[in-house]
Amino acid sequence: MRKKKHIIFDVDGTLVDSQDAILSSLQEMLRKKTGGETKKEQLTFALGITGEDGLRQLGIPEEEMADAMKLWLSLMPKYRDRIRVFPGIRKLLAQLKERGFHLGIATSRTKAELSADGACGLAECFDMIICADDTERHKPSGDPVKEYLRRMNADPEDAVYIGDTENDMLCAKDAGVEGALALWGCVSAAHIRADHYLNQPAAVLEAFGGEAGLD
Repeated sequence: MRKKKHIIFDVDGTLVDSQDAILSSLQEMLRKKTGGETKKEQLTFALGITGEDGLRQLGIPEEEMADAMKLWLSLMPKYRDRIRVFPGIRKLLAQLKERGFHLGIATSRTKAELSADGACGLAECFDMIICADDTERHKPSGDPVKEYLRRMNADPEDAVYIGDTENDMLCAKDAGVEGALALWGCVSAAHIRADHYLNQPAAVLEAFGGEAGLD
């Protein structure tokens, strides 16, 4: 296997455990807009896609999209204390930087959504961040990762994309890079095809840069 130079990460479910915060704020937004109650289990499809795509699937009209997104974003800080960095991630990123890897993010969050919590203070660890605003097409399209490669002048063979959903792995495949499934944040790995299956953050260095030495 060709040694990787670029490690590109998804954010939610990969770097940070934000599922409850995302679903709780979406649930409250829908309650305020519709007056009805939606179970969180009915909203999990919205994980790993753009907020607007999630609202479209929920039947929010296009003319109400901007207001709905604004309300959803305004509710996110209320649940910020439920977002946490997965154990081992901070040390992993530090070790990857020490070993000379270029680190990137390709996320379905918009710039405004990402800046709301700065990915729990992790944003400064990355050389390049691609948000939903940066491409017309989003995951499962490979365009977010392709845009990272374009901006970094990187060869697809030198990169791997790490994410927790099927859309992440389809994005990697479409971009021509290897896809690694982050099992530590994956809701269900059943039927998700990936080039690598990683049980914990330490496995990233074990797979692509030698022994991690993480505990």
